[in-house]
Amino acid sequence: MIQRVQSLYLLGAAGLLFSMFFKDFFYGAESLTYMQYVPFKVLTIVTFILSFISVFLYRNRIRQMRVCVYNMILLLCYQGWILYMFFTAVEGVKHSISAVFPVIAFIFTVMAFRGIKKDELLVQSSNSLSQINSNPVFFDLSEVNSAPISLTAKVKLSFSALKIILFHPS
Repeated sequence: MIQRVQSLYLLGAAGLLFSMFFKDFFYGAESLTYMQYVPFKVLTIVTFILSFISVFLYRNRIRQMRVCVYNMILLLCYQGWILYMFFTAVEGVKHSISAVFPVIAFIFTVMAFRGIKKDELLVQSSNSLSQINSNPVFFDLSEVNSAPISLTAKVKLSFSALKIILFHPS
């Protein structure tokens, strides 16, 4: 689980989102934390849970990719809302660096998604190779000698049969 680099990306995204529980959104004349504003509280909790749960879905890569996509959509919505609050803020309010954490978590989730997709493609290609190796086609060379086919076709069939016999892993 942790050996996979995409698990580390997902844990990094979950760590960034978890740190937002304790950070101020903006400060100045008055201070507002992410947990004091209900929509940010809900989005922080949901995106953190999705990031953390997706780490443990490594046995079902398709479901893990699906959860990552849902999380990416929510992280983009979250960042859009933060940007809206940034541009509509009153004068004298300073935003903290934690306002970019959803973007960084989004980048980590995208990198994890790409790693999970690579793993899934690798597993699918190895499954297709194992299916080919488990069902080899053996040629009966006696039928080749008795069938009325050309000499070049006999040579091609003989070489094909020889390749299957020599390189079959059984």
